[in-house]
Amino acid sequence: MDLSRIWHLAIVFCLTCVLVKVIQLHRRRQELLKVLSCFPGPPTHWLYGNISETTGPWIGKNWSLLYPFAFPLWFGNFSACLNITHPDYAKPLLARAGKKKKGIDIWLTGVHVHC
Repeated sequence: MDLSRIWHLAIVFCLTCVLVKVIQLHRRRQELLKVLSCFPGPPTHWLYGNISETTGPWIGKNWSLLYPFAFPLWFGNFSACLNITHPDYAKPLLARAGKKKKGIDIWLTGVHVHC
């Protein structure tokens, strides 16, 4: 095999890996959009999500007043979490039997659940 054939195979392999990753990210985003569609939330930026708007400690409190039960918080396009700020929404999560997931953290404003 000559060197150009090896480079060609390496480039095809890398492009295939990138395409597989893009498809995985697209499916993850579609899944998150489907799961979080029933929760209204602050507007998101196409690249940064809405985490860039949380520059101060009072932004989360303002959002919890605007969206009194729960709202999604996006970290870019492919990662999001659901911030639950109402106790009635948090009770089923905290009262369920079995092992708790590592993503459940209790904050002062409510419960922060990773999706």
